Amino acid sequence: MSYDVGFTLSLMTDAFGWSDSPVYLIAKWGDNTKWTKVNLTTEINGKKMVSKTITITKGKGNNVDKIYFGLYEVWNKK
Repeated sequence: MSYDVGFTLSLMTDAFGWSDSPVYLIAKWGDNTKWTKVNLTTEINGKKMVSKTITITKGKGNNVDKIYFGLYEVWNKK
């Protein structure tokens, strides 16, 4: 079993700076799996960021009934 996870981020017309800092969609299913990530700043289409789809598969161990996903922006590279 697997799920496809995607994200669409709409930007305001006066938005700026989004192409300068990486924005990531990350996801995983269960505790004993690795995070999968995709950089949304490479997918800017006008005023929308549309992620490539991440396919996650069910992990083993604890919390296999939980899917974790999020959107993260990196403000500095430290």
